[in-house]
This record gives sequence, C-alpha cells and structure tokens, in this order.
Amino acid sequence: VLGGLFPFMMALVTEDSMQPALMVVVVIVVIQTIDNYFIEPNMVGGEVNLSAFASILAILVGGLIWGVAGMVLFIPMVGIIKIVCDHVEPLKPVGYVLGDPDGNKPSKVKEWI
Repeated sequence: VLGGLFPFMMALVTEDSMQPALMVVVVIVVIQTIDNYFIEPNMVGGEVNLSAFASILAILVGGLIWGVAGMVLFIPMVGIIKIVCDHVEPLKPVGYVLGDPDGNKPSKVKEWI
C-alpha cells in the first residue's frame, strides 16, 4: 500500500482525469496479487522447504515483533531453525513440523526451468 501511494498521488496530481490514477491502482493490485499468491510461495516454499503453516506463522510473528522488517527476516530465520532442528536428534520433531525434513519437495523454480 505504501509503495503504491506515491505513484497514485503522482497520477492524481499530474493528470486531469481519474483514469490514470485508477489504472495505477489496478496495476499495483494485479502485481501484488501475482507476487503474494504465486511467486512468493513457490520460490520461498520450494527453496527453504518450510510448510505453509510455518511460513505464515513466521510472517505473522515477525510482523508483530519487528514490523515489516520482521516479516521479511523471519522466513530465513525459521529456515535456519529448521535446518538446525533437522540435524539435532532431540529437535527432529520440531523440524518435521516446520517442513519436510529431507527436502524431498522439488523446487517450483527448478521444475519450471
């Protein structure tokens, strides 16, 4: 929303009609939808081997603790925690809950290429 606010305001100020501003909103919504629902889960979920539950929980907790920076940084942090849990015998159940312990899930990027 904040990233799209500046282009929206510029379209309102520089153009005589509302159509360019509405087109800016449409383009931003379409790009965000594609990124949030297709690109991000397939790239991050395929490479880090985290479950959807762990990814969503990491984003929510990261947002509550550190805001937007936490939302970005907590996925790799949970990935590191998962790797440690997979290699420490008493923590293997936690690693299993966080994602596929063997990394058998093929990457969507590798399948696509």
